[in-house]
This record gives sequence, structure tokens and C-alpha cells, in this order.
Amino acid sequence: RLDLEITETAVMQDIGQVQQAIAQFRQLGCGISLDDFGTGYSSLSQLHALALTKLKIARSFVTSVHDNPTSYKIVKSLVALSLDMSLGCVIEGVETQDELNMLTSLGCTMVQGNFYSPPITFAETLVWIETPDDERTFG
Repeated sequence: RLDLEITETAVMQDIGQVQQAIAQFRQLGCGISLDDFGTGYSSLSQLHALALTKLKIARSFVTSVHDNPTSYKIVKSLVALSLDMSLGCVIEGVETQDELNMLTSLGCTMVQGNFYSPPITFAETLVWIETPDDERTFG
């Protein structure tokens, strides 16, 4: 399934137009992720108004999850909120095994970041896709 990402700032431009576009993409079977949730203009009313399938929690919350109780509680709450709303939850910017372990303990099942692979080019993606599963590597 194809997942499309929208940013919080895009939503703020024209919520009605964004709602229409999301509805059309959802009818086509696309998932819709709200990127960098919690760092900009996001609000709970947006979660209610938009037919999202996934929240992507920004790296800024991950960097201090070990030593900042507030960051820990925010991430824990956002993961729980996602689960309660039947939304997928992706934690962005995971770079270490310790971060992954902490996030897994909070119930997070989807992460992305340099821990698995730095960003790759389109050409590299095509090669990766064509590589048999048992021979694939990341990064």
C-alpha cells in the first residue's frame, strides 16, 4: 500500500482542501501519515478532522527520551494515543539500539532512522528492491 505524508504546515494552509484530497487518496487505498507530529501546529482537533492512518513522531522527542522525563512521557502518550485511535505510529530518527529498545518498551512497532539505514537515492532503492530478501542489507 502506498502511504503519503502530509506536513502540519500543509494542513494549516486550507483544511477543507486537505480533507478533500485525503478523502480522495483514501478512496484509492492510500494511507495518510501526518509527518513530524507534535513539532508545529498539530492539535487534537486535526486528528479528529482528518482521515489519517498514521502519525509520525518527530526525532526531537527521541533524542532526550532516556534522560528527560517529559520527553519520555510525551512519546509514551503519543504512542498510546495512536493505538487508542487505531492509527499507526512511526517514530522518526532512531539512531541507536538504546533508543530502539526504549521505544519498543513503550509499545512502538514502527521506527525509521539511521539505525537501520541513512536515506538512499531512487537508484539505490531500485537495486534494493530487486535484491532477494535474504541478501538485502540496510545502509
